[in-house]
Amino acid sequence: MNLYSLKAWRRTACHCLLLYSLVLFTLSASAQGTGTVYGKITDKSTGEALSFATLNIEGTIVGTTSDLDGKYTFSKIPAGNVSLVFSFIGFETVTKEVAIKAGERLEVNVQLEINSILTEEVVVTGQLLGQAAAINQQINSNTIVNVVSKDKIQELPDQNAAESVGRLPGIAIQRDGGEGQKVVVRGLSPRFNSITVNGERLPSTDPSDRSVDLSFLSPEALAGIEVYKALRPDMDADAIGGTVNFTPAKAAEDFGGSQVRASFGYNGHEDEFGQPRLNASVGNRFLDNKLGILVTGNFQRANRSSDVLDNSFGQGSIVDGGSGIEIVPVSRTYTDLTEIRKRFGGSLTLDYDFSPTSSVMLYSVWGETQREEDRFRRSIDTDLTRQSYQFRRRELSTRVVSNSLSGRHNILNDNFQINWRTSASISR
Repeated sequence: MNLYSLKAWRRTACHCLLLYSLVLFTLSASAQGTGTVYGKITDKSTGEALSFATLNIEGTIVGTTSDLDGKYTFSKIPAGNVSLVFSFIGFETVTKEVAIKAGERLEVNVQLEINSILTEEVVVTGQLLGQAAAINQQINSNTIVNVVSKDKIQELPDQNAAESVGRLPGIAIQRDGGEGQKVVVRGLSPRFNSITVNGERLPSTDPSDRSVDLSFLSPEALAGIEVYKALRPDMDADAIGGTVNFTPAKAAEDFGGSQVRASFGYNGHEDEFGQPRLNASVGNRFLDNKLGILVTGNFQRANRSSDVLDNSFGQGSIVDGGSGIEIVPVSRTYTDLTEIRKRFGGSLTLDYDFSPTSSVMLYSVWGETQREEDRFRRSIDTDLTRQSYQFRRRELSTRVVSNSLSGRHNILNDNFQINWRTSASISR
């Protein structure tokens, strides 16, 4: 290294050190007259977390929202007596008077009650709570987003994640063999959409474009579905149609949410009983609820056989010597397709809370679809001059594996937040 390069390197290092010191001084100075409030917002009657509940300082629009687990962190609150307002759609608004000291971190846990309705009988279901959380998330979002809650996903008999997304406005489904596979956002082709799980991009499952087959994702392994129809600065800019994000479920306390579901059906086309579909999930929290472990698995076998009749039309002879042109069928094709689809999948979610404002999460998901297909095709010319036969047997397999490790850490009295993530995904 020559003398000039050494001086330039020292000058750059000094500038960086000066900038870093200035940032730390600014953050430290701003923290001297402010404090932080954190805690959890829950339903008083059931104890369930209220996701995306709203918290703000009374008389202002300054505030924040809770996360999927009902936890919140509200920093940079001016020191002194402050009135905090907690609200959630369908619940009574609660106002808490708190005394904030400079540099203090104060825990405030709040329980909200459902709005009372003067009637003879009120029936409240779990789906109501989940949909209210989804509505709150849409209201508090800084972009155009539609949300499907976990309760709604599990209540509806959707075969896969694509079917669940298709219930949102502005979304259409591309089907194959009668089941949903790819989503169309605002009329644009699936290749123009971005598909993510826990914020991480899924690789394409189509050899000809970048679209993603969502049939391998089981709805039981999801905590929610978000469809963003307008991009934010932190999103990839190649999603012209929109971004579909699947939020993974996390383990609940005391094995809450652990379940086994099984269903069977009948295929009238093939006169076949069976069509098994199995889903299982088990999870719990350990180490004073700091460590959560959730494991899910799913299996499905479906008969997607079909019969197809295609007619091709062309120009015929002049009708009765007139000037009209007759359009007549020139060929006909009969197709008998026998197809069995088997689907396997599983996921693992590990999350650890170091503190209410610091956590890490490891999420791994695997999905595989196997297709065995026998196709017999007979083509006949209408003038009976030629017939052709074709038989094809195919065995197709699509496999997707996605892993992500992410973390969230608040430092310097919650005035500075670090978010990091790393991921590895592969499709074959």
